[in-house]
Amino acid sequence: MKNYLRIVLESRFMKQSAAFVEDMAVKIRNTHPAVQIGAFAVCMTVLIFLFFASFANPPVRRSVFFFENAKNGAIGTEVRYIPRVHGRDARLSCFVSELLLGSMQPDFKPLFNSGVKLERCFARGHDAYIDLSSEALLPSTGITESRKSIELFKKNVCTNFRNVDKIYVYIDGIEVYSENPYAGAKAKK
Repeated sequence: MKNYLRIVLESRFMKQSAAFVEDMAVKIRNTHPAVQIGAFAVCMTVLIFLFFASFANPPVRRSVFFFENAKNGAIGTEVRYIPRVHGRDARLSCFVSELLLGSMQPDFKPLFNSGVKLERCFARGHDAYIDLSSEALLPSTGITESRKSIELFKKNVCTNFRNVDKIYVYIDGIEVYSENPYAGAKAKK
């Protein structure tokens, strides 16, 4: 009985829908050709705009992550789609927070302990300043060696943020593994 009622209601709905479409078609045919062309142009413009808008600004951003393989020590890549946010500092913070979560693949080692948090993160000019919590100093098994983890961390940021030339990494407010910019300079007499 329920199926019969459902079929009857569906057929009534289909008949009403067909009648509505047929009635609208007759009304459109009876209008002035200029109005028809204008309505068609407006509809096509809206459809084209919606089509291009769907590709222009997707809600996620594709990012590439690099991690050390636990089995052979090689560097492997992982692609993730993280939420799109506005502003370079916000994008950098979102990316670094995602990077601190570690790899989604079980064969890759995380760069830092699981308790590491992002304290501060901002970019000025072509430099990025990233401050991590003190948990990044704690040794743990199954994570990448500290100097290599900082190198991979910097590689991740530089790869995904092409406008960043230099990255300053701080742990608990103290810069780690900084390079001496004057190391290659000759002393003047």
